[in-house]
Amino acid sequence: MKNLLFLLVLFISNNIYSQNFWHQTASPSSGTIVTISINSTGYIFAGDGVTGIYRSTDIGVTWSQTNNGLTNTSLQIIKAKPNGELVAGSQSGGAFRSTNSGDNWVSINNGITNYGVNIFATSPNGYIRFMMLTSTIK
Repeated sequence: MKNLLFLLVLFISNNIYSQNFWHQTASPSSGTIVTISINSTGYIFAGDGVTGIYRSTDIGVTWSQTNNGLTNTSLQIIKAKPNGELVAGSQSGGAFRSTNSGDNWVSINNGITNYGVNIFATSPNGYIRFMMLTSTIK
C-alpha cells in the first residue's frame, strides 16, 4: 500500500511540476560538448574538449570560437565566477582566465605545466581552487 501511495504521489507531482520550456539550439561545434557555463551577462560558453571555447551572446542561436590566448584547446571545464570572470581548465595545459567575457584568455598556471584541470571551485574571497591530474592509475 505504501508503494502504491508513493507512486501515486510521484505521478501527480511529476505532472504538476513538469516543465516544457527546453528548446533545441544550434550546436557550437561538430564535436561533443563536454562543458558549458553561463556568465553574469547571460553569455553561454561551451567547450568541446578538442577545438576550444565557443561563445553565444544570443542564447544559443549563433556561436563564435573564442580561443585568443589559449595555448591548449582541449578544455574539460569552464566556470563563470560571480564577478564575471571566466576560468577554464584544459586536459594537459593547465588553467586559463578571462576577464572580458572570453575575448582573451591568460594562463593562470604560475609555472605549472602539463597538468590537466578537471574541477574548479571559487571561494567567497574570490580565490580559484582547481584540481589537477598529475598521474594515471593503471
